[in-house]
Amino acid sequence: TASGVNALHTNTTGFDNTANGAAALQSNTAGSDNTATGFAALFSNTTGVLNTAIGSSALTSNTTGENNTAAGYNALLSNTTGNGNTATGWAALFSNTTGAWNTAIGVGALISNTTGGANTADGYQALSSNTTGNWNTANGVNALFYNTTGTSNTADGFNALINNTTGGSNIALGYLAGENLTTGNNNIDIGNLGVAGESNTIRVGTVGTQTATFIAGIRETPLAQGVAMAIGITA
Repeated sequence: TASGVNALHTNTTGFDNTANGAAALQSNTAGSDNTATGFAALFSNTTGVLNTAIGSSALTSNTTGENNTAAGYNALLSNTTGNGNTATGWAALFSNTTGAWNTAIGVGALISNTTGGANTADGYQALSSNTTGNWNTANGVNALFYNTTGTSNTADGFNALINNTTGGSNIALGYLAGENLTTGNNNIDIGNLGVAGESNTIRVGTVGTQTATFIAGIRETPLAQGVAMAIGITA
């Protein structure tokens, strides 16, 4: 099905394709089971299959990439051979070329990603600066915003881990959680801003805000192998 000037213009052996809009799927030759709706959607696709592009220029550079879904103006615009990506929102995964298995939901989500894979960004500008980092999960406005090559980070909350650039395996939960972390690794910050550059540290709560702690299973519970428990008053 082709509707629009030059829609599916070059198709030869591709089948089960739907193109709605001027130049939609214009270069397709043998790709099959693709759906393109919008000006120049899936414009460069030649043999890629099972792609869905909804929005002007969505997946316009895709050539042989498969199983991609792009919904929004310029979503997955630069993708060429990346597979299994999902982008919803203006310019989501805009710069992605060969990165695979990424999910970006929100305006500018994963906008700078090029070859990074298996990232999940849900929120306005989440993981916006990520280029080649892998296995990151960001939920919330500006979560992991400045992350470029850091891997295996999890940020959940507004501005969570916003300043992390190359640090990896960090976990931040809550509003502004881990905001101060920049390059450290293996940190867990829950309801805490964290400290720039530190690693291997767990911080729960904020001094002056939380004034009591109740954790089941500690009081009057014997410690294994005589290991002592230390409770300090410093941050």
